[in-house]
Amino acid sequence: MKPAWFGLVYALTTSLCCLADATSDHTLELTSSPQDAPARRAPPKSLANTTCSAAGCHASHVEGASVHAPARDGQCEKCHVRSGEPDQHVFAPLTLASIPGLCHQCHDREQPKHEHFPYRTGLCTQCHDPHRSDFPTLFRKPNDGSLCFQCHDRDHILASKQAHGPVAVGACTLCHDVHGSDERQFLRASRTELCRSCHESLAEQIDGSPVQHPPVQQSCPNCHDPHGSDNGLHLKDTVPQLCFGCHEDIRKLVQESRVPHGAIAEPRSCLNCHNPHGAHHPKLLEGVPMDLCLKCHQKPRGKLIGIGDHLAKYRDHHGPIREGACPNCHNPHGSENFRLLVRHYQPQFYTKQFDVMEFSLCFGCHEQERVLAQFTDQFTNFRQGDRNLHYVHVNRERKGRTCRACHDVHGSQHPFHIRDAVPFGIWNLPTNYEPLPSGGRCTPGCHVTREYDRLGPRDKKF
Repeated sequence: MKPAWFGLVYALTTSLCCLADATSDHTLELTSSPQDAPARRAPPKSLANTTCSAAGCHASHVEGASVHAPARDGQCEKCHVRSGEPDQHVFAPLTLASIPGLCHQCHDREQPKHEHFPYRTGLCTQCHDPHRSDFPTLFRKPNDGSLCFQCHDRDHILASKQAHGPVAVGACTLCHDVHGSDERQFLRASRTELCRSCHESLAEQIDGSPVQHPPVQQSCPNCHDPHGSDNGLHLKDTVPQLCFGCHEDIRKLVQESRVPHGAIAEPRSCLNCHNPHGAHHPKLLEGVPMDLCLKCHQKPRGKLIGIGDHLAKYRDHHGPIREGACPNCHNPHGSENFRLLVRHYQPQFYTKQFDVMEFSLCFGCHEQERVLAQFTDQFTNFRQGDRNLHYVHVNRERKGRTCRACHDVHGSQHPFHIRDAVPFGIWNLPTNYEPLPSGGRCTPGCHVTREYDRLGPRDKKF
């Protein structure tokens, strides 16, 4: 591959050759003695005051879709300096050093903070033909990237699998000012303003979002490569790796958790739940948490029940469900606990040995005294007199029942989320619960029919 400067030298040499050609046969050899100078034939006197192009010698200099005004108007001496008698038609040669001064006689010399190298060094004719062109603004080549790729590595810029639209068609000047800019990389506006000038609908969505992603407010190229990328949406890295670049705590949670959330391993990963630009919900969520969860958990999936179908059937919902707050119990990124739970909760029907920490998820909201107080008249209605029947069922050295043995943590058709049935190995063990005016009755698969009455005597046998 030729170095980037090769194109610059080549174009510069070509430019000077073109200029030399424009003055050949009409330019004195300044270093030759008169006797060594080749014989030159002066043009007919009838052409002495005729323009160079009209005389038939340089007609090609005024042919094209775009003709430089001095050439078009026959004002060759705006740029070329006559070096002899008018009828001799002799002009001094142009030099590279003289070109910027010539251009800036008519074209204002702007001084942007960041100047493009050809503009800063006066290599105007590297990009522009000083006489005529078939392309706008007297470009030497079409405005399809051809000029830019004389110096800039085409293979590198177009190497990505997904090129940004303007890059794919060579519309470099849509984003970059070829002379210079007060913005870095000669951008025509700030990065964010430039992106918004095309992505108008996205800009409207962001402006209408009360919660905006900080990188969006700073600069779109924080996440997107403006030329192109091997990743979808011109992202600088894959999702979730791009997100983990800032969210180190989430990366650690996802990668080190014993139970990761399957949604993060899917192709859209973080984008399944979060909008990377702006949203109407905290944490850039695309909706309220429960609605997002039900996008995947509406119907049964593998070993998981269809929570949406379940809640539609069983209308006595657990408090977090009524609030639409699934994250009160589940960590949506990952967890050390069964089913992404934020605290420990026994997945089995029985406990091996009672430990209040085995119920830490439930006791995040409910009083521990429900299973610690042998007698009470306030912490639970599940009692015979003041004998706490939660204590009887749960607080045991072996085979203490877990909360799931009687309660459905999402919803039920009975008060207090009492289950219709509970999985017990391959058997769906029925509870057969019936509420009574001051207690209840059940005929579960684990014991005969029994009743409790909180207004009755404590010493009733169970």
